[in-house]
Amino acid sequence: MKNYKKAQYDFLYSFQSYSEKGDKESAINMLKYALISNIIACDEIDMSDSKEVSVFKEDVLEIVQLKKLFKNMDVKRFIHKIELLKNNPKYNNFKEMLDDCKLELFKWTITKMSKNFTNFNIIQLFNLFELKTQEEQTK
Repeated sequence: MKNYKKAQYDFLYSFQSYSEKGDKESAINMLKYALISNIIACDEIDMSDSKEVSVFKEDVLEIVQLKKLFKNMDVKRFIHKIELLKNNPKYNNFKEMLDDCKLELFKWTITKMSKNFTNFNIIQLFNLFELKTQEEQTK
């Protein structure tokens, strides 16, 4: 099992090391990894407001926007943003983590729906996340 809570701090430490060495590109990548890990870990500490992010705001803006969509549970826009990032060559190394983001939001949504509704429809959930049932996949 992946430990994204720990990973976010490891990535942040790597970001600081690369930043001190003057390797901006590697530093930005580590910051992106840290921010995505922060989303997946559902950490209460929002890294997107940190001083590190403010310095490289333009370079990580898309991930900061993704975090806001996650916090607001804006499922449709979150999924759309994930797909845009996965199709962006700058994010080729992040595809697996972006899929994990989507899975985490899916879990949160199930939890929220099951707590708030005595009768929630699993088909509604599949439609919300644009998922296909096993029958639809085999067609």
